[in-house]
Amino acid sequence: MASASLGISTISVYRRLRVAVLSTGSELLSYKASRDESGHIRDSNGPYLRAALRQLGFDATTLGIVEDDHREFEEIIRKALATGRHYAFITTGAVSVGKLDFVEEGLLNLDATIRFHRVAVRPKYPVLFALVPSDERKLGSEQHVPFLCLPGNPMATVVCFHFLTISYLRFLHDQREEAPIHAQLNSTDPASPSTSIIFRKTDHLRVFWHGTLN
Repeated sequence: MASASLGISTISVYRRLRVAVLSTGSELLSYKASRDESGHIRDSNGPYLRAALRQLGFDATTLGIVEDDHREFEEIIRKALATGRHYAFITTGAVSVGKLDFVEEGLLNLDATIRFHRVAVRPKYPVLFALVPSDERKLGSEQHVPFLCLPGNPMATVVCFHFLTISYLRFLHDQREEAPIHAQLNSTDPASPSTSIIFRKTDHLRVFWHGTLN
């Protein structure tokens, strides 16, 4: 209405950033699965990330769940990259240094450049950021596609997504950074004001605590 009243017929806009989400783990089932097999758990990270991305204004698509097999992982990523649809990828799980943590190996086999692997935060510091060569014909001037590989633990996924991934996606989308909320930490137990609350952490870690903002 405002544009029309001023005689403005065209405006410049940004295309929604298209982000692909992939969960890893042979133990995972779709959250819609009706069966409850022994040793299996339903994927909660994938649905959370898709919902959170869409709430932030991004187009989020799912690549499903991949088992603990770097070859299958590489094939899924190759096919997704070939479409030229996705401007960023987010994966969860298989990003630590265990025997079945294959994401780094799979990305290196795709000629990725690992920018960093592990951040000194708790919960869960094994988060990885990499750039994978793209098909320039389909992504314009972009030569690489960013991969943000988060831990598989749901709470760690939330922390790393909120404090690391969102800031980067906002940067890609030319959005302003989220303004922090500054709060005073209460050092005593509200139920017993004479009792001090003791917080202990390892010196080199940035730790995120559970709390309630009043």
